[in-house]
Amino acid sequence: MYEYNVRIADHVIRISAIYIQTGVSLKDYLTEEEAEIRIEMSEQDIRREWRRMLESPRYSSDFVNRLPGYYFENFALNRKVSDALLRFDTIAFHGSAVVVDGACSIFAADSGVGKSTYARLWAKHFGSRAYVLNDDKPFLHVTPKEITVYGSPWDGKHHVGQNEKAPLKNVCFLHRAERSDVCRMAEEEALDRICYQVFRPDRQEDFDRAMELLRIMAKTVPFYEVGFTLNSAEITNVYQNLTGGNA
Repeated sequence: MYEYNVRIADHVIRISAIYIQTGVSLKDYLTEEEAEIRIEMSEQDIRREWRRMLESPRYSSDFVNRLPGYYFENFALNRKVSDALLRFDTIAFHGSAVVVDGACSIFAADSGVGKSTYARLWAKHFGSRAYVLNDDKPFLHVTPKEITVYGSPWDGKHHVGQNEKAPLKNVCFLHRAERSDVCRMAEEEALDRICYQVFRPDRQEDFDRAMELLRIMAKTVPFYEVGFTLNSAEITNVYQNLTGGNA
């Protein structure tokens, strides 16, 4: 086994991994601090993740069976870290997190819509004022007063992200449009949508806790439906509608 201590979302985790490649993905989060959480990976974890992917209609069996074991270990580790951090009121969220002027927006969308492209467009548009915090699965520490977004090793196929944190300003569900538009979502609609952006824990008590955190999240920050284009000039209007600030 390969042993790593990592700091993720302000918690130190001792990870025992089967594949050395897993350590490569963790390199920006390594620490020598003493661990408070212990996670040991197993062949069973890897087989379970392989079965999940094999049963998904998105992938062919030929494609799945050509993938190396460390690919599945990476997914399984993400799931186990997510489960472990639940007891600290922290969840993994599927979306691209962009920080502008110190505050974070998360873009969520169906696969292929272009959330990663739009996130990078925002970072480019705002220049030194902005950066992509995490392009796939940031962690969110949820309280009724504030939600903090953390970078994570699971930063998407382009590996775009930073080991930083920022307060969450809003969450935007994206769809392609001929012209950009922004519409505030009702709390219940937001809750229904964000349920699909997190891992579903296997244990009922963990699932109940995750749902409670999502309910707090839906009450704490605004959610928007955002129609977007790839015209950089329209980002100014979207940003002003989301924040009421100057772009």
